[in-house]
Amino acid sequence: MQLKVKTKEIPEWLQKFCVLDTEAIIEILQKKQFCDCDRMPTHEVKYALAQWFKSLVDSIEADPDWFINAHCSKQFIQHLPEPFDLEELDE
Repeated sequence: MQLKVKTKEIPEWLQKFCVLDTEAIIEILQKKQFCDCDRMPTHEVKYALAQWFKSLVDSIEADPDWFINAHCSKQFIQHLPEPFDLEELDE
């Protein structure tokens, strides 16, 4: 009897949305032996990383106020123009 192993798919949205070097992140996870990633096949770590990213996005979507208040607002604010740099719109 031969068992068929279910293939884990990496969500397509990750490749479109994410411009991170996931291979580099996986390499770091494996080098640091994070959660025994060094003992697992790379495709398993890649799948887990994709699910981790998905849970982060889901958390942001579920509670954007929490994300806005808790994460990196300084980096967002530094890229906004100063009020005097904005042109007034004639109505």
